[in-house]
Parts: sequence; structure tokens; C-alpha cells
Amino acid sequence: MTPITSKQSCSFFGLFLLLTIASAARSQEEGNPTADQRKIAALMRLTKINVNEKPTLKKVVVRYLKTVEDEADYLSYAKRFKVVESNQRLWKIVFQSKSNDNKVTAIGLLLDQSSPEEMVERIRNSDRPEEILNPIALAGSNRSMEILKRILLIRSLSSTAKNIAVKGLGKQKTGQLFLLNLVKQKKLPTECEFTAANLLLPSEFPEIRATASPLMQLPATAGSTPLPPLSELVKRSGNPANGATIFLKSGTCANCHQVNRTGKEVGPDLSEIGSKLSRQAMYESILNPNAAISHNFENYLVQTIDGLSFAGILINETDQVVTLRTADAVTKEIPKDELDGMRKSPNSLMPSDLQKNFSETDLVDLVEYLMTLKKM
Repeated sequence: MTPITSKQSCSFFGLFLLLTIASAARSQEEGNPTADQRKIAALMRLTKINVNEKPTLKKVVVRYLKTVEDEADYLSYAKRFKVVESNQRLWKIVFQSKSNDNKVTAIGLLLDQSSPEEMVERIRNSDRPEEILNPIALAGSNRSMEILKRILLIRSLSSTAKNIAVKGLGKQKTGQLFLLNLVKQKKLPTECEFTAANLLLPSEFPEIRATASPLMQLPATAGSTPLPPLSELVKRSGNPANGATIFLKSGTCANCHQVNRTGKEVGPDLSEIGSKLSRQAMYESILNPNAAISHNFENYLVQTIDGLSFAGILINETDQVVTLRTADAVTKEIPKDELDGMRKSPNSLMPSDLQKNFSETDLVDLVEYLMTLKKM
């Protein structure tokens, strides 16, 4: 008698498990949670079986997935079985999970089941494109890079979305080369120049740094001195007391923001901003305000039939009137029957050259002060 090899034994065992699962699926155990759990455990071991090709097994998987509450467990099953019925839960994880790891895993599975064209279209039509793009930018796969390249060139998307795409592209050499090529061709969106410069000028690749250097520059402070890259600024510590003075005076921050009820109420209240933003994000919000405009603080441009124009944050809109709060903290009501047009501006109401009001040291001090404003 020919002895049974280890490989044949595994094959027989796999076949036995498969027959057991199929038999149980047709038995009185169907729909029994404990029985389903046993079947799923067996299928997890049989990695070469594609349940999408076996309707009876797929029915078990889809039914069981509906009972899985833990995100990490669900993602493990979704990764193994790849049934389209799991996609709705995957999108929920992308939008609602508190774990970046889980978001990245979920979007990776969705990318595997979608063409680049389908995913780009989904992002374009979403009312929350930034929440889809954030995990894509963190994924670091060839498929995610292809999506980010396409997103960056869609004019209708927000500045925030485009800058997320730039940051994602900047994590890979191929993405940096793509950005550099756009700079050479003068096709890089203007609102992304600051973000791209902070990725390309200090690039870890010497050839990219050398090519970008004569083509790009960072904003200049008072005295026309160019700032160093953000990667250097975030390492510096400053004087928060001097930063508080700058906030109230030369920085003009209090003209639009309040801290503990001091200042004007135009932009977001900054009383707890140190608990919400990282040091790098703080610098970015000051030096490149168009990159990430806070929800409900978008800038609207309004024209009247009399030729007047107004810009401000939309604080109310009814059938009769549009109400804006201007950069001067003035509330302006415009009757709708006097409107000639209204559109959302791609630019923040916050000036994009505030750093010209102070020195590099003052900027560092200002950020140091803002980082002290934390939730009590």
C-alpha cells in the first residue's frame, strides 16, 4: 500500500472540512449562530476556497458577517472572503471608525474591488470627499497613488481634498516625481504649491531636491526672509507669552478669532485649538489657510444686481435673505431678490500671507502660544 504523504493528508483534511461545511449549510443547523461560527472558522483555514464561486458557502459568510460587531474582526473576515455584501460596512468604517488603521484597511479592500475610475467618481460625487481621501493618502499602495494623481487634477474638488492628495503623493518617490513634473509644466494647482514645496524642497531624494530648488520657494516672513520647511519649524520651541502678544496685536489673529471670549467672532473659536491640531497642522493653518478650510467656515462670494459684491462666511440662508459675516466681523443681510449670483470661494476668508506681519521667531512664538490653548 502506498503511504499517504503529508501534502495529501492536508488535501484530504481540506476536502473533509469543505464537505462538512456544505453539509451543515444544508442541514437543520442553517441560521444557527454557533453553527455558522464553526463553518466560518473552517473556511478561514481553507484559504484557497473562493466563496464567491460557491453560493451555499457565500450565503453562510454573508449571514455571519451581519453578526460581527468588532471592526478588526470584521475587517479580517472581509479581507479573507471579499464578498461585495461587506462593502456597505467597509464604507461605514471609512467614515466613522476612530482607528486610522481600520480606515486604511477598509479603504484598501474597497480599492481592490473598484476600478480607479469608479473610486474617483465616488470621491467626486461625495459630500465628504476628504474623509475618503485621508485613508487613501495613508494607504501607500500603487492603486491609491493612481487615485491621488487623478484627484489632484479635478478642478471642482476643494482645496482641502487636493492638498490631502498632495500629502499622500509626497509619501512615495513616484508621487514626488509626479508632483515635480506638474511643477515643471506649471500645472500644479496654485492652492497646493505650499504643501508641495514642503515635500519636495526637503525631499530625502537628492535629485528631487536639486530639481525643485530653483522652481519652488516657501513663504517669506517680514524682511523677505524665506521660511525653512515645516519639518524644521516643528522642531523649534518658542515663547508663548510673546506669542500671546502677537496673537492680539501684530499677528492680527484676534481680528477674526476669539480666545476665551477675547477677539472677534468671524472664524473658528481657538480657545481649545491646542487640543485639536498638531504642531505641524498649526503651522499649515497659518501659512496655507486655503489648504484646509473648516466646515461651516467656507468663504462665500455674493454679487448683487446693483453691482455690489460681498465676501464672508455664510451664517444663515432663508428663502428671503442670505446672511454673511464679513472679515470685519460685520453681519450683512442681502435680500435674495437683489442677488445676481452667489458661489463658494476656493479661498479661505483668512489672508494667505499673514507670515509677512512678523519674523520667523514671532511665528514660532505664535504657534507655541496656540499649542497651549487646550481643553480644560
